[in-house]
Amino acid sequence: MKLGIISGWNDAGLAKVAEYGIKYAEFCINSPKEGSAVYENVENIKDSCKKYGVNVAAMGRWGVTRLLPDGSFNPEELEQDKLLVNAAAELGCPVFNMGVNPVQGMSFEENAAI
Repeated sequence: MKLGIISGWNDAGLAKVAEYGIKYAEFCINSPKEGSAVYENVENIKDSCKKYGVNVAAMGRWGVTRLLPDGSFNPEELEQDKLLVNAAAELGCPVFNMGVNPVQGMSFEENAAI
């Protein structure tokens, strides 16, 4: 088993993970443009992970409007998701989780299948 903790993706957040004696961090990226910031700072995150002996075990993104009322993708949120998936890959993070907002008139299965 690997024990991890939700953490900020900055140096201070990763330092706190190490302070607790934990080797794995999870980043929850829920702010609208935060995906861009994480992607732009991948090298800094890598440096902090190496400095503190911490690995990024999971990244996740919830609480955004991915699907518009007509069932189409929100292009801004899709771009943020793509940046985070690429950041996760560059960090060697094996897990990326995300939520899907409900769209009125669509079943859960229809919504999740998009």
